[in-house]
Amino acid sequence: MEGIRFENTRFDPDLIAFHGIAQQMARSVGDTVDLSIEKKLAQVQVPVLDV
Repeated sequence: MEGIRFENTRFDPDLIAFHGIAQQMARSVGDTVDLSIEKKLAQVQVPVLDV
């Protein structure tokens, strides 16, 4: 696999200072939630379009 270059362009929130502030803000109002969702709806997959 020579000549293949991979660059990870995913956003990493831990790399910015605001992420820590956002975590504190979320904890102050309760950052957890209990959701109920239909099993079939939870399994919905978005199709990938071939362009």
